[in-house]
Amino acid sequence: MKNLKKRSKSKIGKTGAHPATRKTTGRPKDRTHAVNTLPETDEPFQKVFEESPLGMALVGADFRFKKVNSVFCKMLGFTRRELLSKTFLDITFPEESDQDVKSITELINGIIPVFRREKRYLKKNHQTIWGLVTVSVVHNKKKHFQYLLAMIEDVTERKQAEDALRENEKRFSAIFNTSPIGISITRMSDGKIIDANPAISTILGYSREELFGRSTLELGVWIDRANREQFAKILKEKKFIRDYETTYRRKSGEIGTLIVSAELFEISATLYMLSMLIDITERKLMEERTRLSEEHYRTLVETTPDAIIIVNRSADIIFASSKAYDIFGSPKERPMIGMSFLEWIAPEQHASILDRLRTILSDRAESEAREYALRKFDGSPFWGEINSSRLINGRGEVTGLLLVCRDISERKAAAEALGQSEERLQKAQMIAHVGNWELDLKAKKMWGSEEAFRIYGFERISPELPLEQVQHIVLKEDRPSLNQAMDRLIAMKGEYKEEYQIRRANDGKIRSIASIAELVLGPDGTPEKIMGVVQDITDRKNAEETVNLLNHTVKSIGECVSVTDMENIVLYVNQAFLDTYGYTREEVIGKNITDIASAKDVDKQEVLQATLKGGWHGERINQKKDGTEFPIQLSTSTVYDERGKPIALVGVAADITEQKKLQQELLQSQKMQSIGTLAGGIAHDFNNILGIILAYASLLQRHGQDGPKHAESVAAINQAVHRGAALVRQILTFARKTDMEFEAVNINDLIHELVSMLQQTFPKVITLKEIVAKNIPYIVADRSQIHQALLNLCVNARDAMPNGGSLTLKTELASIEQIQEQFPTADHKRYACISVIDSGQGMDGATRLRMFDPFFTTKEKGKGTGLGLSVTYGVMQTHNGFIQTESVLGRGSTFRIYLPVPDSSEDITNNLSELESLVSGGTETILVVEDEELLLNMVNFLLETKGYKVFTAHDGIEAVNIYNEHRMEIDLVISDLGLPGMTGAEVFKKLKQINPEVKITLASGYIDPEIKSELLDAGAKEFIQKPYSPDDILRKVREVLDKKAEVRER
Repeated sequence: MKNLKKRSKSKIGKTGAHPATRKTTGRPKDRTHAVNTLPETDEPFQKVFEESPLGMALVGADFRFKKVNSVFCKMLGFTRRELLSKTFLDITFPEESDQDVKSITELINGIIPVFRREKRYLKKNHQTIWGLVTVSVVHNKKKHFQYLLAMIEDVTERKQAEDALRENEKRFSAIFNTSPIGISITRMSDGKIIDANPAISTILGYSREELFGRSTLELGVWIDRANREQFAKILKEKKFIRDYETTYRRKSGEIGTLIVSAELFEISATLYMLSMLIDITERKLMEERTRLSEEHYRTLVETTPDAIIIVNRSADIIFASSKAYDIFGSPKERPMIGMSFLEWIAPEQHASILDRLRTILSDRAESEAREYALRKFDGSPFWGEINSSRLINGRGEVTGLLLVCRDISERKAAAEALGQSEERLQKAQMIAHVGNWELDLKAKKMWGSEEAFRIYGFERISPELPLEQVQHIVLKEDRPSLNQAMDRLIAMKGEYKEEYQIRRANDGKIRSIASIAELVLGPDGTPEKIMGVVQDITDRKNAEETVNLLNHTVKSIGECVSVTDMENIVLYVNQAFLDTYGYTREEVIGKNITDIASAKDVDKQEVLQATLKGGWHGERINQKKDGTEFPIQLSTSTVYDERGKPIALVGVAADITEQKKLQQELLQSQKMQSIGTLAGGIAHDFNNILGIILAYASLLQRHGQDGPKHAESVAAINQAVHRGAALVRQILTFARKTDMEFEAVNINDLIHELVSMLQQTFPKVITLKEIVAKNIPYIVADRSQIHQALLNLCVNARDAMPNGGSLTLKTELASIEQIQEQFPTADHKRYACISVIDSGQGMDGATRLRMFDPFFTTKEKGKGTGLGLSVTYGVMQTHNGFIQTESVLGRGSTFRIYLPVPDSSEDITNNLSELESLVSGGTETILVVEDEELLLNMVNFLLETKGYKVFTAHDGIEAVNIYNEHRMEIDLVISDLGLPGMTGAEVFKKLKQINPEVKITLASGYIDPEIKSELLDAGAKEFIQKPYSPDDILRKVREVLDKKAEVRER
């Protein structure tokens, strides 16, 4: 490539233009030496240039591309920009560049009118393609050289086809000359042979020179004229003929037989025939001799009553007599010839018969009859007797074996019948652990089967069982009843069907035995013998006892136990289950467990999949028959059979209602303790807030007309009020007694809120730090419980730093891989991690081991209950989270809590963001009931500014009167719960009597969970927590009204 660039540069010259272009400033010598000026900028030219199916390019005097169309770009794999930066030599195959430069120079100088050649190009991927290029010179209006116009057609496929054709011609020539089949080509117009391969000469006995220019008729090849005419007729009709057999005459006069195939083809309007000849003369003679020999042999073979089969040295059948088909049951249309003789032998005897056949083939054994298990065509077995002998050809070589087969099934069956019957009986007795015995009453001798000996533990030296020893191994307590049963049987006064225990003779083990016997009478009608069976039932008895014990155990335990099949259909439940859920056994068995003990808060498929993988454990809410919901602790597992196949599902559930109540009471106790702990700080902060308000209120009285001081005082009072409201809200958040309510929680907001409260309540000698990671996803949790858990950790940290220190709250995200290193049961992809880090006293190893135990504390008496960390640990369990501790005595402690992030956390974040942005108004009519005048005025003003029509009432009686008068207008009622005289709950009930469809939202600083549940059941739509912001009240109003609109639309 470097040499190519040097050559092109030397030819282009210093001016950048090809030297030839400097000679074309005059008029061309001949009109054919130039092309008319092409208007490069005209639209028709542009359209033709770009839409041409050929690659087109304009090349300047410096051989660089000035313009290329998309076809040319695609052809070479370059972009238009890449080609315009190249010369045509850059894409020319190196060996052709000098010739191209020479030809283009001649074209530019008018020596040749046009440059047209098939040449090779280099693509961008370094592959080579063939192109038919046509290059013309384009002059400008002054007849000066303007550029070269090149049109390129991709002829790569044609070139490849030409190469393939040449290769095929070479292969045909090789096949033609080396083929053992005679091949000739004949011109049909005169019948002359124009070509023939060496094999033709060998077959016909003529040299190739003698064959060329002569017809087969002239050569006298055809003997039978009728054959020749029939051959010609078929070839004329079909244009080809296959495997035509005919006799022929060689040059020597010898007669032979040929197989001829021929086909007509046409070249340049001349018809030719391609013939292929195979000499089968020797084969025909051999076939005839074989036919005569076989006729004699077949007559002999077909008269014998046995199957005659001949196999080659590979044991493949090459002959089978008709009797062989009869004996082996093979249909005549499915010939045995070609099949391996082993296919008719039972697989287990393949090795034996192969060894026998090899021995005979190697001349190491004489012929003798042997018995083998054979198979018929339909696969049914039979016994055969086979006599084998060698077959030797004229050269003394062993070519195969002659097998004479006889069906001996009937003889064999008769001989084996008795033995098989006895063997089956022994095998059946062994499998069932059942033996049989006979007692000769006259001879006082007892006979026993092999299994009877095994059951009693005796060695079977003879069939006779030692009667006295049998009686001796029966346990003493069972002997009287056994003897009595035997006496009754002999006296024909009862049956013998007994169960007893023995001490087995060989190992002394106690075994349980069942025995049944019948009395056999002699010819004179007197008892002659007793025939009986004995069975070892120890395993069955043990299993029965185990099942009985298990059944009583399951019945007795207090947990609810259920067993279902793999489709969750109930197979068994214990009494505790029926008592807990309130069903009868008939109502449960055969029903789907999910219809009976329905889990309201869990994906049933999730539990089933977890159970199949090893088990599921957790807390769930179930429902009793009467509809009562209650919490349970549920554990599930899968029952597998001996092959490892799952056959049943087991669930064990415990009613944890009382436990939950205790947990709630413990949590509430902790909240109250926390309030007490923080009381001093809260009181101090409230005094500061009140002091600020009082001070600035005094300033307003004194300097009311002073504009700047007035604004400053109002701002300070507002700030103090917001500070006080936030503190109250935080206290209410975790101090009130509420039901556990899982909701979307922003932990960064929670940490900020907690730190704000701690700054106002903790000693100033403790430095609080807040480090939160950005974009922490929402979690689903009970906000109050998480708040309480973190507060417990912070209070412990404060107590560990009596002389001050630093307390840091930090948030970050953790992956499942990080969590599973310490907590293998973690199963969420991500966890939100909250760290509480202090610089306090730290803990020793003994304290760390017991720190989560209830009532364990290291504080002085009266300063701690020992419940803080226990409650925190319980909160983590409730939230499927984890808590991790790092602490060194004298160097502080770090507590990390991990809370699972749901997969849908981003959707929660988006939905909350949308809700926060939707604070719109409306035109509906609203009744507001509030006894605080200032708050009532604020809500009235707020709603009216958003377009609502508002009625106001100061107490419950006034509210009922207004609603009664305007009930057709009022769309929504917002009422405080703590009204004087008639409470908000009573107002709600009165309004429901007036209009059962009334829509009401209730507001309060604290709502007891039981009252809240009662009001929701009665039809209350929403609750709003005081103190509330204007956005809170507007959003809640819009939500309730929009829900009402949706109902009406339906």
